[in-house]
Amino acid sequence: MKMTVKRMGLLPTLLAMVLVFAACSSRTQTNLGKVEWAMTEQQVVKLLGQPDNIDTSSIAGLVSSTYRYESGTNQVIINFVNGRVIRIQGGFENENSRHG
Repeated sequence: MKMTVKRMGLLPTLLAMVLVFAACSSRTQTNLGKVEWAMTEQQVVKLLGQPDNIDTSSIAGLVSSTYRYESGTNQVIINFVNGRVIRIQGGFENENSRHG
């Protein structure tokens, strides 16, 4: 019985690790290059995964969001107004140099 409890405790940990790895593996320069002006927040998340940080503010009917993605020492900042990309800053490390 105790062995079953230990296995069940390990399952959520393994699942969390897989989800974190999957999110980080989508943070590539290739995927960032697919992000285009006026894309929706949902389209960006589909390409890059969930951001590490989201800041949102609203003024005069405009909603501004800033998504921050971090990968190693690299940071990407994507700004949205009313749910659409208006600015992309930064970049991810070249995928080939990570493995070399």
